[in-house]
Amino acid sequence: MSSLPSKRSLIFAFFVTAGCFLSHPAHSQNIPTDGSVLPFPPQPMDSIVKPRMQESTMKWPPPIKHFPNGAPNVLIVLLDDVGFGVSETFGGEVHTPTFTRLASEGIKYNTFHTTSLCSPTRAAILTGRNQTRVGSGTISERAVAFDGFTGIIPKEAATMAEVLKQYGYMTSAFGKWHNTPTIETSAVGPMDRWPTGYGFQHFYGFLAGETSQYEPRLVRNIDLIEPPQTDTYHLTNDLVDQALHWLDDRQSFSPDSPFLMYWAPGGVHGPHQVFPDWIAKYKGKFDEGWDVYRERVHQRQLKMGIIPPGTKLTPRDKTLDSWESIPEEQRAFQLRLMETFAGYVEHTDTQVGRLVDGLESRGLRENTIVFYIWGDNGSSAEGQRGSISELLAQNNIPNTFEQQITALDKIGGLDALGSSKVDNMYHAGWAWAGGTPFKGTKQLASYFGGTRNPMVISWPKRIKPSNEIRTQFHHVIDIAPTIYEILEITPPKVVNGHRQISLDGISLAYTFDQADAPSQKKVQFFDNNGSRAIYKDGWMACTFGPLIPWNTPLSVPRIAKWDSATDVWELYHLTEDFSQANDLAVAMPKKLEELKKEFMELAGQNQDFPIGAGDWLRIHPQDRVGTPYTSWEFNQNTRRMPEYMAPGLGRQNNRVLMDIEVGDNANGVLYALGGASGGITVYLQDGYLNYLYNMLIIEQYKLTTDEPIAAGKHQIEVDTKIAGLGKAGTVVIKVDGKSVGTLKLKQTVPDAFTASETFDVGVDLGSTVSLSYADLRPFEFQGKIHKMNVNLK
Repeated sequence: MSSLPSKRSLIFAFFVTAGCFLSHPAHSQNIPTDGSVLPFPPQPMDSIVKPRMQESTMKWPPPIKHFPNGAPNVLIVLLDDVGFGVSETFGGEVHTPTFTRLASEGIKYNTFHTTSLCSPTRAAILTGRNQTRVGSGTISERAVAFDGFTGIIPKEAATMAEVLKQYGYMTSAFGKWHNTPTIETSAVGPMDRWPTGYGFQHFYGFLAGETSQYEPRLVRNIDLIEPPQTDTYHLTNDLVDQALHWLDDRQSFSPDSPFLMYWAPGGVHGPHQVFPDWIAKYKGKFDEGWDVYRERVHQRQLKMGIIPPGTKLTPRDKTLDSWESIPEEQRAFQLRLMETFAGYVEHTDTQVGRLVDGLESRGLRENTIVFYIWGDNGSSAEGQRGSISELLAQNNIPNTFEQQITALDKIGGLDALGSSKVDNMYHAGWAWAGGTPFKGTKQLASYFGGTRNPMVISWPKRIKPSNEIRTQFHHVIDIAPTIYEILEITPPKVVNGHRQISLDGISLAYTFDQADAPSQKKVQFFDNNGSRAIYKDGWMACTFGPLIPWNTPLSVPRIAKWDSATDVWELYHLTEDFSQANDLAVAMPKKLEELKKEFMELAGQNQDFPIGAGDWLRIHPQDRVGTPYTSWEFNQNTRRMPEYMAPGLGRQNNRVLMDIEVGDNANGVLYALGGASGGITVYLQDGYLNYLYNMLIIEQYKLTTDEPIAAGKHQIEVDTKIAGLGKAGTVVIKVDGKSVGTLKLKQTVPDAFTASETFDVGVDLGSTVSLSYADLRPFEFQGKIHKMNVNLK
């Protein structure tokens, strides 16, 4: 009697069989031509099967190609937080040689739109659906438990990467992602909502909304990695190098496969970080201030034909500072911030040029369609009145110029701007100027200063260069349908077993050959933070909403008492009013009511209720997504724990107990949360125990013990009591049960210190919380951490 096969042999047989079946190109590329289901059942083998192998014949079927002959490569370049009036290509004053070059080799669009915010725009581009229909009505960090705002792109809305991958394309993404829930970004996942879970076969970049350009929190596919520690490293340069390396791998391993590359750098989102020589290029260029900048750019845009004749320059909002109102002693600071931003923009565009040159030198440029989208929203007002710590705005923390400049003077003065020491962002007046000729900035979906971004498309093999600007009304949701039309793909009804929701976008390929073709897009829905609009047949109805992007502390009481039903709406006839300068609401109340009613219908269809859900956490910070745990046990190997998953050491009552062993004059970090822009660190320096609460740079609360820690085993206790979110607190530190110091915290961070820095034990990875050991990073602890317990109280 023969024995049954062992469990191990059955498992082995299953994986061998499955591996052979799934890996062969004849099976992995069996895709339907009618777009109904992905993937498709395998084609039959062209083989003769007999009981005896000697009587059988075997022949693999030829690979099946599911894209048309000559299918192009696709490169999507998406910049971050840069508005309509920044680039010289569209009349601005920042040198952008690559944007200009591609415009001269392709076609320009001046009526292209985004959602006015990072995560929503990215989700819309990738899926071809409106942001709230795919759970992305706000940024990942502000996700809440309403259907349109969960921060989770459903698998029922497959990305273009997933679809193209199954049609045989090689797919890659580089740079900023910002579409993964914040509590799913650790080394243990889950990772099905990382880029590789959404169709990208290769990813190199960062998962959060921003990161240091010098010490980025990098991910390669599903592995957390560290950047090189050199004085010449910059993330944007690195992203080009990595993209070109991937292209070389593709050429070596699969040269016949076309590719999709989504290249979305951190530039030029805050922090505005770039080397001094780039900043120096703009010394003195903006000395007349942002009001005069707008006037110059507006005239240039008219002369260049970027905007229609007669387009009006819209006025400054009454809540936004004029340049004239800025005291003389503050102007050097404000100008240096803008010079830094401009240098960062040019640097970023220049790196795009390196990427395009790489395509050219590899013989790929001719048949690569490049979508160069100048911003995922308008220029950002999150710097408020000029900031050295961008997350002050996200935390709704009021601050003064005196606080900013006092803190800056301690770390190098104006020369520190653009460096790793600060998370600087320019004054909102510059962001408003960057949106010339429009009203508004990033975060306002009601005005084109938040949503209208230039775009250039270049495809040498197919699109004839033209100086005629495309004026058809389009939106980021139209990119995926355009690519599908080019590749003759019918959007699939089912992908990987998930029945798909319909696309919202339409193809804009009809504009390639006909500059003056009538716009085929009839209606478009906009909403962000309660700032909302509807476009229909040349008309737009809109309302500002409760959030003032350039004054978030003032916005909190507005949001608390806001009722969306009482909002005042505006009405614009865009075919005659390119810049939303002539409000017709009073003159045409029936038209306005008609559009308001249709907006509410669209809002319901797009999972946009409750209106203003993106503002929820500004008045309910306790509802921030986070860990369910209240106690933890860590060890010396704990690394890269995302702040949203980590204990709330700087925002909640907590007690930390550590059993450590040290030698004489010990050095190194015991634990750290955050980075140079804000955080907490406990470390030893020459034997002395230090505690630092870096309150978003503008205030530093520090305690150093009077005596060094003696060699041997010790218990360290850090007891933190905070009166409430954002309130004052007290820290008591004990060594071996004996108090060695008490520290008063005048105020604390209610939400988060940073967007991407992490909690680390035994080191301070990335940007260091304390500059005192920045040159020694990661300042690894020399002793042993036997145990670390954290309890929230």
